[in-house]
Formats: sequence, structure tokens, C-alpha cells
Amino acid sequence: MSVHQTKDGRWFVFYHKGFNKEEPNRTREYFGRGIEAELAAHARNHAIGLGVQRDHSAAEPTFADLAADYMEAHAGDMRPTSREDAAWKLDGVILPQLGHLPGSRIGPPALDGYVAGRAALGRKNTSIHRELSIIRAIIRWAVKRHKITHNPMDGFDLPRRDDAIISPPTAAELQALYRAAAPHLQRALLLSYYTGMRPGGSELLALRWEHVDRVNGSIFVESAKKGGMRARGVPIATELDTAMARWIQADRERGPLQWVVHYHGARIGSLKTAWAQAKRRAGITRRMRLYDLRHMAASDMLAGGADLKSVSEILGHASPDMTMRIYQHTITAQRRAAIAVLGKRLPIDTSQDDDKTG
Repeated sequence: MSVHQTKDGRWFVFYHKGFNKEEPNRTREYFGRGIEAELAAHARNHAIGLGVQRDHSAAEPTFADLAADYMEAHAGDMRPTSREDAAWKLDGVILPQLGHLPGSRIGPPALDGYVAGRAALGRKNTSIHRELSIIRAIIRWAVKRHKITHNPMDGFDLPRRDDAIISPPTAAELQALYRAAAPHLQRALLLSYYTGMRPGGSELLALRWEHVDRVNGSIFVESAKKGGMRARGVPIATELDTAMARWIQADRERGPLQWVVHYHGARIGSLKTAWAQAKRRAGITRRMRLYDLRHMAASDMLAGGADLKSVSEILGHASPDMTMRIYQHTITAQRRAAIAVLGKRLPIDTSQDDDKTG
């Protein structure tokens, strides 16, 4: 059992199927929004926990038991969206198939059957990979906490992800998107490209004017919790600074300066609708995400000769190695261009060479 919060702010208690005897298929109990709802949810979770009588004489806990303990142990350190996503996958997909098994039996035979069943339903390898990653995290945690004696998933290879490779926007596409975008999305487009910020609620949409230091030409970015830098300073490009001067003037006419990207002064939760509308108006039909502007920025910086360490720091990656793995194609092209310079610097006519040696 564990307490969670939905994206729209509702608090609920999560428990695995069969716990509620009157409604055996029920796995969630909702309590509404606000501090009172949160307290009620925690009180209910505590009451449920006191009422649970586990069979300690059993050889080991089931995977459903491990999953419930894992979610409760990580209730305070998982991002709300990650917690909600994991709870949804466990509740709707994973536990109905694997929850009854002892933890030590979550090994290749059971997982091969799980993968085959999901594939038969038409699920892509990427989706199955994500589900298995949750299972693996729970099993590893259970081993570390000595809830099971060994990791039954050792030696099991997760299916290769089949993510489609999405090409970043071209310069022409970005120009078309900018012309077709609403004013708040225009700001997001320029910031995403000229800073490489992650265009979501943790970075770009959380940016306030107090984080922008135009005097020293730097933006303070509190990094998303992706395992990289906690915070970073990103230099302000001349083109972005010119645009920011216009934005500040417009925002001051509206009132106190707050969010850099906003909708009529209010903070924005998502840019999906504005992005879809801009793509449609620009006549772009291929798959493309706002996040791809971050990839475009990184690729352009590397292709322009920027050093790997600086690009890694601007992006907020944990290390240059991570940047190299993601943008290997750009780095390889750079190396080829570097070798090509040698021929231009010292052209040697090899047409008259005699291949005979000795």
C-alpha cells in the first residue's frame, strides 16, 4: 500500500488487486485534492497497513508484495509523474500477470511468457522494455533489502527498444514553426534552441525572469532530475538577448515580471496543444517533438566546433560520455571534417605515384 497523487492533484491510496474483498478488482481509493485529502489518504494508508496480515510463514513474498513495498519506500523520492506512471503500469499490466508469483520466480521463463503475451497484443518493444525496467528495479531493490535471496532476472536480456529515430527540425522547418507559433510558443522555441533547455515543466516552463542575468549574459537553469547536474549557467546568445529585451518590455506593461514563458501572465503546464497547432499551420506532417530542438541545438553546437565538455555542461548532462553516446553521429561527422582539413592544408598530388616498393 502507498499514497500517490495524480497529475491533476488528487490524492489516492494504491493497493494490489484482491486486497479489497468487497471490490476485488479495485486498486485505488481516492480522497480528493488539498492538504486535508492528503492527510486523509495517509491516515487510510496507515489504517490499511495495520490491518494487513501477511503470511510470514510463507517462504517469501509475492511479486505483488514486493511491488507494494517498493512503491511505498519510494513514495517520497519519485517524481509525481514517474510515480503515477509506474503505479499505472503495475496496476493495469504487470501485477495481473506476475503479481501472484513468488519474487524468486520472476526469471526468464516467466518473463519470456510476459514478453510474448505483450507482443501478441501488438505492444511495441519500447513499451515492453519500459515495463520490464520497472520489474527489474523492484527486483533489484528487493535483493538489496534482503526480501529475496538472489536476483532471478540475472542473465535475462530486455528486448531491444524500437524507438523511431526522429530527425531534429531543419533550419527551414524551425523558421516555418516560428512564424506559425503563438507568442508563448515562439518564446519556447527560441529558448529551447538557444539554450538547449529541456522544454518541460522542470526547466523551460519553470524559468522565471529572476533566473535571467542579462548584465552578465547568463541564465540560471535548475536542472531536471535526470541524474546530471543539479543546476547550470547557460550563456545568453546575442540573438536570444535581443528577443528577451522585447519580451521584458512587453511583460512589464502587463505587470510584475514572473515567468519567462507564460500565457497571458499565467504559468503554462504544457505546450503540446500549441506545438500541434504550430506544426499544422506550418504544414509539417512528419513526427517531430519540441524536445527535438534540444537535439538540434546540441548537434549544431558540435557541428560548429564547440568542445564536447562545454556542450555537455550546457545541456546539463551527467558527463561528456553521456553527450558522446547521444550525439555520436555528429561527433563522427566532426572527426571526418577534421581529417578533411589536412588535405586542404597540404594537398599532395598522388596521381603520379609508383606503387612499386623495394
